[in-house]
Amino acid sequence: MTPNNFAFIVGAQKSGTTSLARALNDNPAICLSHPKESDYFSGNYHKGEDWYLSLFDASPSQIRLDASTSYAQRPLSKEAIDVCTNRVAFNGVPERIYQFCPTARIIYLVREPALRTYSHYWHNTKYGREHRHFQQALEHDCFYTEVSQYYQQILPYYELFSPEQILIVRFEDLICQQQEVIAQCERHLGVPAFDRQTLRNENKSFQYNRFGQMLISNPLTKNLDRLLPNQMTQGLKRWLKKTPPALPHQERLALNQRFAEDNSLFKQLTGTAYWQE
Repeated sequence: MTPNNFAFIVGAQKSGTTSLARALNDNPAICLSHPKESDYFSGNYHKGEDWYLSLFDASPSQIRLDASTSYAQRPLSKEAIDVCTNRVAFNGVPERIYQFCPTARIIYLVREPALRTYSHYWHNTKYGREHRHFQQALEHDCFYTEVSQYYQQILPYYELFSPEQILIVRFEDLICQQQEVIAQCERHLGVPAFDRQTLRNENKSFQYNRFGQMLISNPLTKNLDRLLPNQMTQGLKRWLKKTPPALPHQERLALNQRFAEDNSLFKQLTGTAYWQE
């Protein structure tokens, strides 16, 4: 099969990629990979093209959609790699995608960087990968903020693909204007619009409570959600979770200021400002 009908939601992590991918997958003209995040062009590239293609149960006419947020998590510093050497696999992703399918359509979601960074932190906390306070975590690992430097993350795609192949979507627009944004994405992918209900929020941030932390840290129970019926899993998660505290307003403003230059460059490149003061 000639790979000429592929599309990618490349990120940013914690910016609504799961909700958008599921909504687009409702369209009969689109086939989302299983799992949603194949991470083929990052951590799973060694598994080969045949493995990757096997993840799509698609007809020849369908657009194959890969929604791997690792495709826009390029480490921007040596320090980020020193903390986790596996992040080296996140380098070179746009080049590998372009080599595989130069006609690919790219969708990149962006979110107010302070809130995306904060949600990223709680995501890692939820799964027991982070135990420091928020500010301590940022000081220890600059990767949290590097993923929120959207200009730096999307620039390699603009260097390879034409601007017409790349669609920038603001998370805030996706939440407030769901149907319009999804229709815009469908037009970008070149498929007919599909009549759907209100967008599902598939990945709302939460933190496991103490008992939930015990379950996910135990090798015997950490994948329990994959073994239970979906309805039972959702009920179990409601019992095991608690809502993270809000990011204090002044802390949020100060963190956003760190991205001012990146935001300006992003607007020059894409015509879209991802954050308004």
